[in-house]
Amino acid sequence: MGVKFWLLAALVGSAASEGEYSRLVNWVQKEGGFMHDDIQIATDEAKGRLIKTTNTISEGTTLLTVPWDLIITGNEQFDDPNLSSLVPVPELQLFLKLLFAESDNPFSTYINTIPTSFSTGLYYQPSDVACLSVDGKNHHEYQRQQFSEFSKIARTVHQEEKYTFPVPRDNTLRWTYSAVFTRAVRLEDGRAAMIPIFDMINHSYKPNVLFDYDNKGIVLTAGTQLEQGTELLLNYGTHLTPNKLLVLYGFVDESLEKISGGVQIPQDDNKATKPLLDIGCGNTEDLYINITTGTASDKLLECVTLSILPSEKRQQYPNLPVEDQEEILAASRTDVYQVYGAHLVKVMSQVPHPEDDECTANTPLIPLIRNSNKFIRSAYLTCKDNLDLMIKESGTNRVVEIQHENKYENEDLDDDEEL
Repeated sequence: MGVKFWLLAALVGSAASEGEYSRLVNWVQKEGGFMHDDIQIATDEAKGRLIKTTNTISEGTTLLTVPWDLIITGNEQFDDPNLSSLVPVPELQLFLKLLFAESDNPFSTYINTIPTSFSTGLYYQPSDVACLSVDGKNHHEYQRQQFSEFSKIARTVHQEEKYTFPVPRDNTLRWTYSAVFTRAVRLEDGRAAMIPIFDMINHSYKPNVLFDYDNKGIVLTAGTQLEQGTELLLNYGTHLTPNKLLVLYGFVDESLEKISGGVQIPQDDNKATKPLLDIGCGNTEDLYINITTGTASDKLLECVTLSILPSEKRQQYPNLPVEDQEEILAASRTDVYQVYGAHLVKVMSQVPHPEDDECTANTPLIPLIRNSNKFIRSAYLTCKDNLDLMIKESGTNRVVEIQHENKYENEDLDDDEEL
């Protein structure tokens, strides 16, 4: 590997104090950064540290600037041709810089404010993993394998650089990995960056701030008028599903407006799948359920339609005039509702109900996982109910029932509510 890092020793401190947050703000401002007088670092019992407004701020107002000299960055350059495909190089560089950082390094004021514990998948106990959905378990396993690769590289670097301090322990490696993947952002030029103060802004699919950068550093502006007491929110990325947010970041975001419809089309371009790929069924982002309306996207229903058509008609469909395609969709609609409704039953069976045996353990993170499962199941259940209603309205009463349906009817109710 032959890479020498100027940050040399691992340090994981205790929880940051109010004084350390004040020093962080003073440090950023002293070194040429800017933090608007009407925003402040605050504490929320559920979310931890966040940033909110103390007065009304107009749309377009600059809220925060941080110079590049205060930002820890990683790029695509790394001297190891055998690097695993599991390892994103920019994040690996951040991981190694943070891992081998001395307590008096230039970024110590910032590092001292990073949380000392996380709720990510690396901190799950076996009983927590048991409560995850099938998709959640897949993300957890991927994260576990990626962390293993990061740890191997860290130990190799430690040996090659002949550091005199001990090899980093598992808890230090786990903290460093979690700090990078929960705090860093990936920039459009491919770099990964850990940005002081900015990394306390929480995620939402309904953001109210805008992020940009130039040759001087990063700039955060108000995306709308912000009323007094408003929390600053940023969209971490549309690719983040509920299970990714849960396992990789350690939280549930109920502002999500769309959720995967649970349909994946094989990408191999054979005779059976080619018509589906030709009309865009390979783009899973278009195969979603609208959580607000509880309805499946038109593209998802079209793809399900093609999947149940006889082979000859499926091959012809992509080349038909639009009006002929619409006629086929309309004629097949009830069958499609039945097929997709049955599929949703299978999808929900892969997401444990909060009251299932595998979710009853008394661990710190079980409530978070149960809440995520409840949110996912509720989205699928609402869509399934709407499909069943449309099937019955069509005069066909062939509805695929959910096992223990009476148990699941109350999923969106609090414990003290009654039907």
